[in-house]
Amino acid sequence: MVRAEDFQSTHRSHVEAAEVLRRAAQVSDDTVTNLRERDPPEPVKPSGLPTVSRAEFRDFIIAERQRAEACGTLPLTILLWITFLCVTVNHGNISSVYRIRRCLHKTISEIRVAQPLPDGSLGPATSLANMTSTEEVWAWLSQGLVPALGGSQRRPGYTCTFNRLVGRVMLRQSRRTVGACKVEGPLADYYRGECRSSSTSQGSFGRGVVGAGTGAGVADPAFVAGSGMSGISEDNQRRFFGWLDTYRQQDAQDRARQLAAGSWCDDATSVLEVQAAFFNAEVQAFTLMSLTFTFEGGGLVRNKLELSPLSTRIYPTAWYITVDIVWVLLITVFFFMALQDAFDSKGEGGTTRRCGSWWVVLDWLSIAVGLALVGFFVVFLQGVDELEKQVGILGGGLPPPTATLMFRNASASLLYDGSLTNVLEEIDDIIFYKMCQRLGMFWYCMLLLCRFFRGFTGQPRIRVIGLTFEKASADVTHFGILLVAICENFALGGCVLFGPELSDWASVSSAHRSTLAVLCGQADFAAMYDVAPLRATIWLVMFIVSVVFLVANMVVAILVDYYHEAKVDSGLAATGIFDQAYIFLKTCDWKLGYHYRTVHHFVYSRLSPSLRRFVREPSDEPKRTQFIPYDELLDAVLEGTQEAVEQEMLTTDAVPIDPAQPFPWNPVTKELLVSCGCDPSTADHLLWKCAASIGGRLPDAFPADKLFFEFQNAMHGSYELLDAIGEELHAWLADRVVDLGNIEPRQRKLEDASVTIQPMQVALEGVPELPVLDGGGYGQALGEAELMQVGDRLLELQGEGGPATDSSETGAVVPYGQGNF
Repeated sequence: MVRAEDFQSTHRSHVEAAEVLRRAAQVSDDTVTNLRERDPPEPVKPSGLPTVSRAEFRDFIIAERQRAEACGTLPLTILLWITFLCVTVNHGNISSVYRIRRCLHKTISEIRVAQPLPDGSLGPATSLANMTSTEEVWAWLSQGLVPALGGSQRRPGYTCTFNRLVGRVMLRQSRRTVGACKVEGPLADYYRGECRSSSTSQGSFGRGVVGAGTGAGVADPAFVAGSGMSGISEDNQRRFFGWLDTYRQQDAQDRARQLAAGSWCDDATSVLEVQAAFFNAEVQAFTLMSLTFTFEGGGLVRNKLELSPLSTRIYPTAWYITVDIVWVLLITVFFFMALQDAFDSKGEGGTTRRCGSWWVVLDWLSIAVGLALVGFFVVFLQGVDELEKQVGILGGGLPPPTATLMFRNASASLLYDGSLTNVLEEIDDIIFYKMCQRLGMFWYCMLLLCRFFRGFTGQPRIRVIGLTFEKASADVTHFGILLVAICENFALGGCVLFGPELSDWASVSSAHRSTLAVLCGQADFAAMYDVAPLRATIWLVMFIVSVVFLVANMVVAILVDYYHEAKVDSGLAATGIFDQAYIFLKTCDWKLGYHYRTVHHFVYSRLSPSLRRFVREPSDEPKRTQFIPYDELLDAVLEGTQEAVEQEMLTTDAVPIDPAQPFPWNPVTKELLVSCGCDPSTADHLLWKCAASIGGRLPDAFPADKLFFEFQNAMHGSYELLDAIGEELHAWLADRVVDLGNIEPRQRKLEDASVTIQPMQVALEGVPELPVLDGGGYGQALGEAELMQVGDRLLELQGEGGPATDSSETGAVVPYGQGNF
């Protein structure tokens, strides 16, 4: 049997072991050991980098001011362009005038007359394109032009149905004096002829004085300078006139034969002009036909047909007057705006002080051309009014018979011819003024185009293109000089090589046109090759290599180089058109919202108290700045910037982002903008527009200050990240320090617990042996099933109240480590 004191000792050991387990559980629940398992601290996130730095805001303000100035000119430019377009359409009558000209040109150019040959047969048809002699000219006039302009018997004098001939057809020639040729020696004896000189002949010629019946005869007015007409210009008094009355076609044909038989056009004739005026009442327009025959010294008869319509429909409706008044008012407003810009100009010097920038000079040119157009239009109105009176004086009936030597009393006819000559001269003068006005309208369109370019510079990308041409203008000018010199020499060479055989190269002017056609790929190289294959090939190859391949490609190289430079100079605020449209819409919404709230506040303040309860009460909002102070903002941003950069680049220490310092990489604060005169809302909007416009773009080229700016921005971000990592390391080291401080208390607890652990002296029946403290069982704990068995056995022993007895007969106690229980 087991002794009581042994049992108590064993039981006490088990109780102490249970206490050790309990204390171990307490140690595992200690808060000090849980420090390892706690969640790591949240890392400190670095503050965001400033989205709007001083350098970015500087580029934005410069671009924004240019945009505001440029886009501010677009409304007036668009209004001027629209009203000028209406003026052009109203007073041009272009489509109707073009139809008149086309009809008359087709009628006259298609006249063909077959001349009879000596054997009585008809020869080839003669037209304006193949005339070679005065005989063919007279045949074409009498048998072709007179019937074409005479109209039908039912409506004599009407051409193309609605175009009535004014009076009759005028023939006017200029003559030269005839004398000995400048040929000496045997060639003079061989030629035995006379040649024309460069001086003008004003003396009578032809038949002179011819007797007719009784009394003195009279000279044919066509053979006398001025034709005896009074009231004509001095220039016309030195010329010779003949008239063809197409209302009386037979008389006109007879008169043409008389003049031809009298050698009215002979070797002394240098220029023969055929003029006639038509009036179309349906479209209210005159048309002046001018057919010029030039008798050149080489025997060639050149002709030139010109048809110049003149619309007289000035103000058919009130709409025409309204458009003209609006256009004149816009020009007046434009004048005063340009005058105000000139007074507000801050430039110095003569032209700059008086006219401002070059854009203001463009404005003054636009105003001057516009006022000149108004002046030409006033003169045109007076001329048209005078022309209508003169044509009305001629009368609507048939003109009197043409004055010839057969009519002794031809004063009525001469007076009529003089009036008709003045009418034709008046039409010619008015057409000249009209052409000047059209030329002025063309240049006015070009000036409006330049003003559109000025407005388009508000778009940064388009401004880069304009800045490219501006920067490249000097080099392009020098290149143009080189190109002109090369093309001029090739044109002269082509004239020498191909001029004697080809009409396209027969003169210097035509050679220049042909050279330009070769440059554009439109020349007739086949004709050149037929004349001289080798010369044409050499000329073309040299021209293409030197001009097309080498010189022309220089333009591309020049523009590409200056485009890159202009793009660098444009700064970072180079937004695309879609981004700018989005910013524009947001800005409009921002402005309209403010105006809406202003009106709301005004209406709410005027409502009675009984009605205010139905309307939402507006919130107080400070008044916004009417104009953005661009100059003050630029001065504030640029003040001290360069000095601070130069001073900072001398040091190598890290520089914190301090808004108070004028470094380019420092952020622009709202307080800075407010101190420059912006209200808080405008300051916020400017900062937002700058961030939206710049958007973190990087410049293509980095000067030293911009490189330093980008480097400092990157380094400041690295500094903040390193600071965050340092804080995390500090927190982790603090945890480790706490753990190290808790090692010694834990060691003391373990020592105290280990003292109470004693080896089992007596093995109880039914209780498994504890692991030995050394040997193979060292460090091994009891399993869960074994612990449960130990606990159950202890409870049984406690319930029995005594130690268990051995089943053997001797009743000896089994020592520890021996036997099985």
